[in-house]
Amino acid sequence: MKENNNKIFLGIIRNLTYPQQAIQQYRKFLQTLNLLNIYFIEIDKDFNIVYINYSTKKENDLFKRNNNFLSVINPDYSEYVKMVLEQLFKNKGVAKIRFPILSSNSRNDWYEGDFIFFKEKNQKYLRCILKDVTLEYISEKQRIYLLEKDFLTSIPNRNRLEEDLYKAILRSERQNTKFAFGFIDLDNFFYINEKFGFRFGDLILSNFAERLMELDEISNSIYRWGGDQFAFIFEYTDFSKLKKFLENLKSVIKKPFRNGDEIIYITCSVGITLFPDDGINIEQIIGKADLSMKYVKQLGKNQILMAKDLPDQKKNLYKIEIQSYLLQYISEKKIIPYYQPIFDIETNKIVGVEVLARMNQNIKNYYIGPDVFIPVAEEMGIIEDLSKIIVFKAFEFFKKIFDFFKLYISINISKKVLFSDNFFIEFVNLQKKLNLDPRYIALEITESLVMLDREFSLKKLYSLKELGFRIAIDDFGTGYSSLSEISDLPVDILKVDRAFLKRLKQYEKNRVLDAIVHLAKSLELDIIVEGAEDYKTVMLLKNMGVRYIQGYFFSPPLTEAEFERKLYYEESFFEIST
Repeated sequence: MKENNNKIFLGIIRNLTYPQQAIQQYRKFLQTLNLLNIYFIEIDKDFNIVYINYSTKKENDLFKRNNNFLSVINPDYSEYVKMVLEQLFKNKGVAKIRFPILSSNSRNDWYEGDFIFFKEKNQKYLRCILKDVTLEYISEKQRIYLLEKDFLTSIPNRNRLEEDLYKAILRSERQNTKFAFGFIDLDNFFYINEKFGFRFGDLILSNFAERLMELDEISNSIYRWGGDQFAFIFEYTDFSKLKKFLENLKSVIKKPFRNGDEIIYITCSVGITLFPDDGINIEQIIGKADLSMKYVKQLGKNQILMAKDLPDQKKNLYKIEIQSYLLQYISEKKIIPYYQPIFDIETNKIVGVEVLARMNQNIKNYYIGPDVFIPVAEEMGIIEDLSKIIVFKAFEFFKKIFDFFKLYISINISKKVLFSDNFFIEFVNLQKKLNLDPRYIALEITESLVMLDREFSLKKLYSLKELGFRIAIDDFGTGYSSLSEISDLPVDILKVDRAFLKRLKQYEKNRVLDAIVHLAKSLELDIIVEGAEDYKTVMLLKNMGVRYIQGYFFSPPLTEAEFERKLYYEESFFEIST
């Protein structure tokens, strides 16, 4: 360029420091992603990869430029991924999804991607940060397996059951089908443990689970609910298929087990709910199946019963029948006491017994338990008469053995009996007539009953205490009292409800029970824990400082003759070693 015959040079100077720094930072960012094995990918609306941070020189790299992103995804998941990405193109926004890809060694590697929509020069794209999460996926699957599988039988547990039951409801509603849900409870299984030991009992449970899984109809929907109880889900469209399945189930249940040369037959009580006939949600389905199963137990066990066969009318007829027989049995004194030992695990001796009411004759060949006839007797207003029969027979037996065995006897007192002055007058007169030491007689009153009318209870209990009787609070921990309130009562014994042992088994330690034990000791109260059924529970209780235990592990309730035989011919029930 010339100006006035002079040459002039024009130039532009630009500072490239910041752009170069940006490029350097971008390269470092991509290099970091490469080192971390993280993909940075751009995908067009046809799901083709238009950019990827990885070098395409890697022969085993499935994600490459110009490849279709969906082509490397496991076919079982590609449609799902495609649907999610289409929604992103349509509605914009972000999404996080996890899916498997088919790697070069023909296995599934799992990836997790964060996708975001963006638009550039009127072109729509998705950007994605993609990372390998195979190890995390495997670890999560293992954790879920342990969470949803029963350790003993390796079949799904109740956690998985509730999830599958929810899915079955949705599936039935969508496909307009039905399903049956049932509980299978092994009858009197504690006798198996008592006779053959818990290891053999566990073997029976495992083998029984295997037999149930051999039923094709429920091979993928059999569950262990807990203890000796199983559950199943059977989906069907035709009721005849359900009937056929139940026949197959009966055949499986009837098969005997062997222990060496000994053949062992086990019966089961089964309660079944039909969806949607008997219930429309999980609570109703499980609840009615459980009710049906328990009804079978009351009727004598070893039966299969549908919830639809339990209408209110039938229940009322059943109740009326019990009332009729109960009046007759009380009149004929066919209600008898059974005795369940209370065991001292420090001396390996029994120190007392709880007196329990039983019918010595079944109703139409069905066993009717105290959990059925006691509430009926209370409702009919004849519980006082029933209690008199039990107390009179128990006191006579107590008088017979007391000179040889210094045991205390524990008798349950119901609400109506506690509020009856006539009963206690006869009770005290009988005790004096037989010259029984009241210090060896404990009266069990439930925690809820004590709190029902606290002022009256205090007056009644103090009067009995002054006469020398011991007072026990039964089912402690299920009512609304506290240990501070108990300290105001003339109480000698706390009997802890068996419900605490369920938590004890599940968590290996129960802080509430531990607190009850320590605080009760500070109040100088004896603790008796009810419902111990296995050695592990007994040892846990012993380590917590519990000395007195009652439960089937030591002995079921016994007749007078059976209990007397135990006393005379067995020096101790069990040796509990540390």
